[in-house]
Amino acid sequence: MGVGAVLLAGGVGAGVWAWFLAGQTLDVADKWSSVLAGLAAVLLGPAGLVVALLALRKSAAEGGGVLVGERGVNTGGAVNAPIITGDGSSAG
Repeated sequence: MGVGAVLLAGGVGAGVWAWFLAGQTLDVADKWSSVLAGLAAVLLGPAGLVVALLALRKSAAEGGGVLVGERGVNTGGAVNAPIITGDGSSAG
């Protein structure tokens, strides 16, 4: 439900933005779009950084296993299916 709501809000927002820009000259529409892009970068850049740091923190808190061999695979838990590495080798 959350992803659908975000997609719906994004679609509605894009539609409203297109409707707003349709009544503007090309120069004015370009300036408004530049302002919106700058605002999005200022807001989404730090938000992305926070999400990345939280993911790293969670990963470190769960603890990592020791990789064995050149093509070791750490799943962090039980695996109920074989793991096939890129060279066709199978583990499990």
